[in-house]
Amino acid sequence: MKTLSLISAAFAAILSFAQAHAATAFRDFITVRGSQLMEGDKPFRFISFNIPNLTYTEDDMQFERLSGFRLPTAFEIDDVLATIQQMGGRVARTYVLSVHKTNDPADLPRHILGATKLDEGAMVVLDQVLATANRRGVRLIIPFIDQSSWWGGIEEFAGYRGKSKDEFYTDPQVKEDYKRLVSMVLHRVNTLTGARYMDDKAVLAWELGNELKAPTAWVREMAPYIKQIDSKHLVAESYFTDPDNPGVDIVQDHLYQGDPVPMIQQIQASVKRAAGRKAYMVGEFGFITTEGMRAIMDTIIQEPAICGGLIWSLRFHNNDGGYYWHHEPYGGDFFKAYHWPGGPADEPYDEARFMRIVREKAWRIQDQPAPALEARRTRARVPGRQRRRKRRCAARASARFLCRQGDVQLPLAAALHARCRARRQLGGDHPVSEGNADLTRGDRIPVGAVRSFQLSRLR
Repeated sequence: MKTLSLISAAFAAILSFAQAHAATAFRDFITVRGSQLMEGDKPFRFISFNIPNLTYTEDDMQFERLSGFRLPTAFEIDDVLATIQQMGGRVARTYVLSVHKTNDPADLPRHILGATKLDEGAMVVLDQVLATANRRGVRLIIPFIDQSSWWGGIEEFAGYRGKSKDEFYTDPQVKEDYKRLVSMVLHRVNTLTGARYMDDKAVLAWELGNELKAPTAWVREMAPYIKQIDSKHLVAESYFTDPDNPGVDIVQDHLYQGDPVPMIQQIQASVKRAAGRKAYMVGEFGFITTEGMRAIMDTIIQEPAICGGLIWSLRFHNNDGGYYWHHEPYGGDFFKAYHWPGGPADEPYDEARFMRIVREKAWRIQDQPAPALEARRTRARVPGRQRRRKRRCAARASARFLCRQGDVQLPLAAALHARCRARRQLGGDHPVSEGNADLTRGDRIPVGAVRSFQLSRLR
């Protein structure tokens, strides 16, 4: 009997492993041919989004917490990749691996804890991202490290060796540390699928880093190094420095001129530079009107030499209810992060109409019409509840809109310091979503409103 149990357990483990490997929507790695990305023998093109919070959440602005950073949940990861799938995006660009800072709180998670050390908990979340991307059919572009220190970046990484930010690109030991970081990531075995990262078809490309101001010599050393370890995946450069850089497959621009005319001019110039030598994409663009964004997307679609464009940025549902909301300083305190399918809270920057246009363009670049959206399932309403539901919904919508505009009124501010009736009913410190709390004076207001109130204190 014991032997039979062991055999059964072994068979179950093998079956689970096989299922994990089979749970992928991809047959081919993405390759490059001249200026085009290829999926098998077909050009691969996309209109989609950057998703900064996909691997690390920066917007969990609960009133009782000083930091908005935490790791996303499986629900949140699936929610946003399901959005990309439904919109027809096919590709998402993550943000970087976060780097531990010397002044971080003890309980703050980061991906990189030292020159040669990764945090296992944070990397398991990246495992989840890759497993979900395989299941949802979304390819990922993953930058390794950041030029800025927002999540920790090259300054903190070089600091592990007592070096300065500028020495990140020149110091021999720091350069070896970067190579070690790359090697650790590429050789990692996904705890959920059993696949090494270097064998995972969900990865479209590894990016040297986000907006790195890297000298050509550094790029020409690091890009071939990545290729030496991982010949299956493409390598993207942070910016478009030199069309002859060896090891670089994809070059990109990040466009925030605030006017579609110079943005399109920059795209056209980069297409000429990359012609026949590198695949070119618009890696980030945004913070202009809906019609301006439409013009950028049409430029990308109409020029076959452009492999795609990624809008900045998409945020998703919070595990505790509502959406993550993100203030964009470069958006002129007007344009904010986008949410699918859009709603009245973000109507000032035309979110709902813009998101419908993006979906249409995401399918058009694939030479396909956008399929009809599935009808939303609704619950049968019980007579007598409808008036209460309407009052609750109206109160939540009003509070969410007012607070997101920074107009926190006294009743709402007072509500920040009260316990929520729903929380008391649950008993204990369960998180309360916007969907299960009545918003009245004396209650705790929804997550979105708390977040905006806290942001207003920081301005």
